[in-house]
Amino acid sequence: MDRIMKSRLLSALFAAIAFAGCSTPLYYGPKRDIGGWEVDRLAADSFRVNFRASSYAADKIVDDYALLKAADTAQEYGFRYFSVVNQQDIGRTTEVDQWANSYATGTYGPTGGMTSSTQSYNQTASVYRPGSSLKIICFKNPPSANHPGTVYDAKEVSERLRTRYRIAG
Repeated sequence: MDRIMKSRLLSALFAAIAFAGCSTPLYYGPKRDIGGWEVDRLAADSFRVNFRASSYAADKIVDDYALLKAADTAQEYGFRYFSVVNQQDIGRTTEVDQWANSYATGTYGPTGGMTSSTQSYNQTASVYRPGSSLKIICFKNPPSANHPGTVYDAKEVSERLRTRYRIAG
């Protein structure tokens, strides 16, 4: 297999992987290898919410999923409102081994004949796995107007984002 053919095969493989990643929904659940959320309770009314995606997810969607988990956490602990007082990008780049194999068989010539070949390629690729970390403070009633950060109604945020991303709740 010549160099151009190898290049085309690898390009097609990477395009297929990228398109497959774009077409699958983002996982929303407790942290696993494919991503998910983690919540740490910092005080009676404050939490650190981390959300990570496996890869190929837009940063905006990851931020929305972190905000959804913040809204869910506030409601789970009996709060109606929350404020994001700190947000950090916790995305990271990891190295991934990618293998490609190609096989070709066939017959040729007037009397037949058989040919067979196998090619394998290994390539290491950098994959960005987006993540968002929110520190939130929760409230049972709306806080004063001079409270730092944007104050959200947890129920409204949860309903809006669950509808937008079609997440059962």
